Amino acid sequence: LKVEAMARNTYDFTGTMIDFENALWDGNLDFNPDVIITGVDSIPARAKIWEALKANPKSKGKWLIDSRMASDAFSMYLCKIGSKKSEEHYVTSLVETSEGENEPCTARAIIQSSAVNAGFVVTALYNIVMGKEICRDYHCAILDFYLSKGKPVVL
Repeated sequence: LKVEAMARNTYDFTGTMIDFENALWDGNLDFNPDVIITGVDSIPARAKIWEALKANPKSKGKWLIDSRMASDAFSMYLCKIGSKKSEEHYVTSLVETSEGENEPCTARAIIQSSAVNAGFVVTALYNIVMGKEICRDYHCAILDFYLSKGKPVVL
């Protein structure tokens, strides 16, 4: 449903239709995009995607944007696959830190988090495509109006 809603919204705003398939991912990476954007509901799902990317030699040099949400907060992690420093940092985020992370994000999502999170994902994608300096982590608690932005790092 998330992908269908995103495709519909993209069409409404831009006139561009996105082809999508509403199915469980089988672990196969038979595509070769330059940027992979994830929005899955659990750390185990993220770890499965990470292992598949690491096992695929075509993934080296590609970017992973891992977007996460929980009620009034979101986080986004960026990783340049093949960069030892970037990979070591990303792997540290693949740990469940609270019971709340076991709950699907859709069960506790609010529109403010989704909208701001989407803006950060698009900004990260833009910066990658344009070759601009990026930050590897973003964390934001919407209701507290607090933003913790990581410092730019060389990946």
